[in-house]
Amino acid sequence: MQADGIIHSHSKIEGTIRNARLLIELAREYGSIRAYQTSFASYDAVRRETQKRFAYMGDMNTYYWLFRTGAPVPDIEEWMKAQPVDHPRIREMVRHARGSPVTRL
Repeated sequence: MQADGIIHSHSKIEGTIRNARLLIELAREYGSIRAYQTSFASYDAVRRETQKRFAYMGDMNTYYWLFRTGAPVPDIEEWMKAQPVDHPRIREMVRHARGSPVTRL
């Protein structure tokens, strides 16, 4: 909790540990995390599932996780139109998306 550069929220640290354990379980169940990520019919389906199963995984965090791991995501410009707030990670995603190919749903 005292280290620089990490989250200093006890509940978020516990959520991160819980999420890591869940990822291990999902990798075993689906054969890989990628297989889990791509097992859904739509982005909305994976978003609903991650919000239900993972700690601290709303729409933005789900998109960010999929995007940063190279999983299919909706077009970033269209997705951003539906977001109520600006956030540094969204700007990072836009810069990255404009500089490299992104798999689209």
